[in-house]
Amino acid sequence: MGFLAKLFRRRHHHAKDGQNQPYRPRPAFLFPTSEYAVPATVWATNIQTLPQTEITECRIRKVIHCKSRVAGSHEFLLVYIRHPAGTDAIVLADRGSDVRADSHAETSSVLSEDTLAPTAQHAIFTSRAAERDRVAVAVSHDGTTGCLTREYGANKEKDIDELHTLTFPKPSKAPSVAHFAALLSTASRHALTGCSPSQESAWFAYTALEVLQDIFGGQAKAKKGWVRVPYGGVRVGEGDMVAAVVREYTRIWEEFSRRRVKETPNPTRAGNLKEAKKVKKKEECDSFADMLRTMGS
Repeated sequence: MGFLAKLFRRRHHHAKDGQNQPYRPRPAFLFPTSEYAVPATVWATNIQTLPQTEITECRIRKVIHCKSRVAGSHEFLLVYIRHPAGTDAIVLADRGSDVRADSHAETSSVLSEDTLAPTAQHAIFTSRAAERDRVAVAVSHDGTTGCLTREYGANKEKDIDELHTLTFPKPSKAPSVAHFAALLSTASRHALTGCSPSQESAWFAYTALEVLQDIFGGQAKAKKGWVRVPYGGVRVGEGDMVAAVVREYTRIWEEFSRRRVKETPNPTRAGNLKEAKKVKKKEECDSFADMLRTMGS
């Protein structure tokens, strides 16, 4: 865990949530004005377009592996993402449940085409029918998740079990929203055969949380009386096991990082293009230094 965590994390200075933080507009795709749902790959593509500061400062506070008691034993993840100013976005990620039909209207009303990355504008209209992995997003002002989980149970306390919770108390050691997006991209490459939708959902939720814990650590807490059954009892091949997904994630993260749109200084603010190039050169040197430190550890 230590080696991979160093590989995927960089050092950042974090102020306390909500303190001494100048106002910055929240990215609409991550902190929407109302709930929306899209295929996971569309969401991951748009995360890559966020400025570097947003990607590194928006960190995961906790991930909860949930199971519905009423919707065919469907399993899913609730991911709490904290903006440095203190706002929480809640992401529901799952597999095997089709994106709801009314999500077309929800997405178009929340996100304009200007908000979506060019590649995602195409994907959102061509990939929905075939997409098995979904992301639904809402901003939480009071910590409740009913707007996201209502299709899996009207009463969260009675209809939904929180099986396993992984928390990251220290933001500097928590995975960023980009790490989670890369994980979704990795999971989307794995298609189980001969499984029911509920079994696929169990594999997805179990594997995603285990990969995060394997790489980034965190504090895990299981529900009292819950028996941890790998992959929800689904028999999977070696290539779909957690260890294999961790290895694949390493490669996906490298690709993800290369494609990610990096924030570059505005020449009018930085003074001139020469200053912008100096900043970019420093970022490249820092990245190379991080790699050397990792290799030496």
